[in-house]
Parts: sequence; structure tokens; C-alpha cells
Amino acid sequence: MLDRSLQLGAAIDRENGKILQDRRTIRLKAFQGDEWYNISVEAKTCDCPDFLNGACCEHLNALGIHRLKPFIPKTHPTFSQALSGMVKSIRLRRVEDSVYWLVSLDTFQEAQSRFRTARRILIASAEDGHSVAVMEKVVDSFKKISKVDAGIEQLAAELVRICKVPNWWHASTGGHDYIYHGMVGERQLLQLRTERSSENFKNMLGRAIVEQDKTKALAVAMGFSQCRFGGTKQAEFLLECAKKADHKEAQRLAMVHLSAKRHYPAITTSFVSQHGCWQVELVLLLT
Repeated sequence: MLDRSLQLGAAIDRENGKILQDRRTIRLKAFQGDEWYNISVEAKTCDCPDFLNGACCEHLNALGIHRLKPFIPKTHPTFSQALSGMVKSIRLRRVEDSVYWLVSLDTFQEAQSRFRTARRILIASAEDGHSVAVMEKVVDSFKKISKVDAGIEQLAAELVRICKVPNWWHASTGGHDYIYHGMVGERQLLQLRTERSSENFKNMLGRAIVEQDKTKALAVAMGFSQCRFGGTKQAEFLLECAKKADHKEAQRLAMVHLSAKRHYPAITTSFVSQHGCWQVELVLLLT
């Protein structure tokens, strides 16, 4: 919300460089550089290069001025809306609803529509479930279901496969324990006094596995993202840990990512980032 003095039209000069010329226009000094820009409160416009080029305007955002997109009522959802509906239905484990949205998505004939649908199903397999077998099955099926000529029943079969697995937060999957240790681990990470480097985190993880400390292990999983330790490097390192612990299921989970990386590099980032595969693998290693 704009300061009341700005709303009343008083000419002011503050430390942050804002000067109000009248009720409708604000002069704002650039956050970087010496330029000044005119912001129209009523029209919600700015004459900075970003706004003129259609990009996000940091000056409007800083003042809390947001342009509303016009609502255009339609009789049918857009592709993105239907895709969102399918995703939410899968996450709620509603089989019939997810298939309903899948049928809706199948009506779109754009070149990338089938691939985008199949990619989202692949991501969903690793988003809320802890079944390594389901992830493996969907990864194996991805090449087939992403083709335009694939039957819709093949995609529906993968949806059913995913929806039959309980969500990770369900009590039957140990989700409450997972949430508790994750929240405590996040607090430990905030209080960490050592350098946040990949080597330090890897050493911490080794000790956590030996000590069977879930909280510390999950703190490390969250810490990896802070030191730019990429998903594939994490998978390779955790595969080594799984082999040392002789944990077969954890090895399979690491290979799910690495095989997707090898065969479908275009979808790997989304596939692993949606779920936090590494945190699941740590739970497997420590149980």
C-alpha cells in the first residue's frame, strides 16, 4: 500500500528517492543507476525499459502496484488449466478425476501437448509417493506414452498406477515422522556454524548414516541446494552411500534419476526437483 502522504499528493523527498509529483504520478529513482522513472498509479504503468519491453517491473512491485489480467470467460479450460486439474487430482489420489482431465488434455492437438502431458505424469510418479517400483515403471513407459500415437488408455494406466500409491504424508507411509524430522532438520540447518560447502555436507551425511540420525540427514538434503550441488551429483553421491550401506532399494532410487538423466535429459530437472528424491532416499538409507 502506498504511503498516505503519497496518496494525498504531498511533494516529498525520502531517503529511498521517491518523489510524488501529483496524485497520479510517482517519480522513482532506479534501484541501480541514476535514472528516474515515471509511474502512473491509476494506469499502473512505468516508463522503465523492463516494463516497456513487457518484462516484470521491479518498480511497480516495490510499490505494490500490480496489473490485473483481464478475465475472459470460456466454455472449456485451456491446456494449462486442464493440466493443472490433472496434477491436483493425482496429488489427491482421485483416479476418476485425473482420468477426466487426461481425456480433456487429449483433445488438444498442439505438437507438444502429448509430450507435456506425459512429462507431467512422469513428474507425478516422484512427486508425492515413495514407491520406487512405480517410479521405475513410469520412467520405463515414458518413451511410449509421450508419443502422439500412444493410446490414451496407456497414459490412464500410469495414472492409476500412481494414484494407487499412498501420499508420502499419509500416516501409513511414515509421513508424520518424516515431516517432524524434516522440520527439526531445517532448524538445525539455520543454526549451522560450519561452512556450507558440498564437502562439509557430504561429510555430515556420512556421519548421519553411521549414527542413524534422520534429522541431520534431512538437514543435509536441504543444505545441498544451498551450495549448488546439482541433482545428478547428489544422485551419484547418494548411490555411493547406498552401495556402502548395501541398501538395494536406495540404489534403485538413485538409478531412477540417473537413468532418466541418461535417456530423457530434457525432463530430468523437473522430475527430480518436484519431489526431493534425495530426502526419500535418505529415509530409506536410515530405516
